Amino acid sequence: MNGGLLSDEMGLGKTLVALAAAEAATFADGADPVTRHLLVLTPAAPKAEWLRQIEAHCQAGSCCVVNFEGAPDRRGPRMLLAMLGAASEGRLCVVLCTYDTLATSVEALNSAAAKAGGWDLVVMDEAHSLKNPEAKRSRAVQALRAACPRLGL
Repeated sequence: MNGGLLSDEMGLGKTLVALAAAEAATFADGADPVTRHLLVLTPAAPKAEWLRQIEAHCQAGSCCVVNFEGAPDRRGPRMLLAMLGAASEGRLCVVLCTYDTLATSVEALNSAAAKAGGWDLVVMDEAHSLKNPEAKRSRAVQALRAACPRLGL
């Protein structure tokens, strides 16, 4: 996958499709599982739905979730790196982050992701909220260093 835009009516399963794509890449071809790092950027309201969908549809033990709520000090990137690394050996590691948190912590995410091998997929939920390139959240997404596919929902 080289990125793209997935759109349909509300409630028809875009979240589930994005999770399925990431999990399929983690457990591809029956080979040993490969650790995958999925960054999900979302407004605050849909974040709880992502957590519910992960709990309901990811195989038990196949996924770890990091609910990233910012890096107020120098410990933030180290804590995130520890969660991305040790907790996700051979699993899908999903980092949930709001656009507002990204705007204040983009460097912490960039630093931790670079040390953990980078993002394998970045999902931008409610991507229509990024249409103004001058908005703070749009600039934060542009500042995110990710040489991987980006999927807008």
